[in-house]
Amino acid sequence: MKKKLLSLSFIIVSTGFGWAQSPDLDAWIINWDGTKASGYEEEGGGGPGGGTPTYTYREYDELADVQKVCFSNDSIWISSTGMTTDRGVFTNPGGPSNQNYVYRIPRNPVEATVKEEVQSVFTIGVLVNGIPLFGKGDGNSWDGAENSGMGDGIWNGDAMYSEGMTLDTAFGAHPQQQGAYHTHGSPYRLYDFPASEHSPIIGFGNDGVPIYGPFGYDDPNDMGSTVRRMESGYELRSITKRVSLPDGTMLPPGQHGPDVSVDHPLGEYSEDYEFTDAGDLDEYNGRWTKTPEYPDGVYAYFVTVTDENEAYYPYFIGNYYYADPESNNGTFDLETAGYTDCVEELVASVESGVLNDFVNVYPNPATDYISSSYAGEVVIRDINGIEVISGVVSENGMIDISSLEKGLYIFSLTATEGTATKKIEVIK
Repeated sequence: MKKKLLSLSFIIVSTGFGWAQSPDLDAWIINWDGTKASGYEEEGGGGPGGGTPTYTYREYDELADVQKVCFSNDSIWISSTGMTTDRGVFTNPGGPSNQNYVYRIPRNPVEATVKEEVQSVFTIGVLVNGIPLFGKGDGNSWDGAENSGMGDGIWNGDAMYSEGMTLDTAFGAHPQQQGAYHTHGSPYRLYDFPASEHSPIIGFGNDGVPIYGPFGYDDPNDMGSTVRRMESGYELRSITKRVSLPDGTMLPPGQHGPDVSVDHPLGEYSEDYEFTDAGDLDEYNGRWTKTPEYPDGVYAYFVTVTDENEAYYPYFIGNYYYADPESNNGTFDLETAGYTDCVEELVASVESGVLNDFVNVYPNPATDYISSSYAGEVVIRDINGIEVISGVVSENGMIDISSLEKGLYIFSLTATEGTATKKIEVIK
C-alpha cells in the first residue's frame, strides 16, 4: 500500500543557468524502450513476372530509429540501424536490414571557404530517425547511347525521375540491393503538410547544417511573419538539346546528352536544372533564418516540395554543401569516436527507483504544468544532465514547466521511501 507523506506547499526554484535546449541533441528520435522496426514488405507479384504485388505488414528483430547519441563539443555521433517503425509501401524488391550506421554530425558548421560538391549517390545526411539521405543521382549517366552505370558522368540521372514511383509515402524512401533503406526526398512522416507553424528539424546534412521541413517564415528575420512553403531557387532549363551545362560550359560533341524528347524529357538529368535565384533558398538550398529552435538565427537547409507536396529539385541540399562535410558518414566506430558523453548514459536510471511503481507524472507529454502523484523533492534535468528546475511538491501538486523548451527531460522525485525517475516530454 502506498504510504502518504505530509502535504507540503509546492515551491519551484529556477536554477538560473540561463539554459536552453540544444537543438542538435534534442532533435533525434531515440529508441528509449526497445521498439522494433516495422513496416510493409512485398510478398509476391509485381516485378518482371508481372501481376499485382501483395504486401504484408511485419515486425523485425532489429531496433527502430536511433539507438545512441554521443557527443563532444564539436561533434555528435549517431548510432542507428537505418530502420524505423510503420514504414510505408515501396515498390522495388527486397526489404530493409540493419546497417549498423554510425554518423558524425559537426556541431558548429560555418560557411566553407571552398565549397565541396554534394555526392550524387550515397549518404549526404541523416534524418532524425537515423535513416540516411541519399544524393540526387540514381548512379547512372548518359554513355552516348543510353543511361548506364558505365556512363561518362556528364549527364547524371536524377533519382526522383527514375525511382520516384518506387518510394514509399512514409519517408520518400526505399531500400537498395544491400538492404540500406534511404530517402531521396520528401520524408512526409516527419513534417506536417500543409502547415501553419514552422516545420521541425527533419535531419542534418553531412556538414552539420540542420535540415527543416518545407515551411519557414516569410521574413527570415521575423518569427511573427507568415509561415509558408519555401520555394526552391532551381528551375528546369529552357533547352531542347543537351549541349551545355547549367553554368554555360559548352561541351564537345562526345559529351552531349540526348536531345530533349518524349523519351528523354527535361528533368531526367540533374543537369537539366539551373539555379535562377528566383526562390526563397540559395544555391545550397538553404538560407540564414530565425527558427523556433534557433531564435537568434541559423543557416539551414529546407526540404523542397511542390504545392502538392511532391518532391522538387534539389530535394534536400543543392549541388554543393554550405559548410565542410564529414565524408565518411555511416562508417564510424563509436567505441573510438572520441566523444565525452552519451545522452542514453545520462538517463540510464530513467524509469527506475524503488518508488517508480507508485509515482505518476501527468499529463505526459505536457506544455505548461505537470503534477506528481507523490510528494517529495523534485529535480528536473535536461538530456545533457543539467538541472533546470528543482523544488518540493505536495501530493498531486502542480509544477510549472512553462519556461522549458520543447524536448525530453528527466524527472526525479526523492522521498523518505526512496527515489523515482521518469521521462517527461515537453511539447509546445
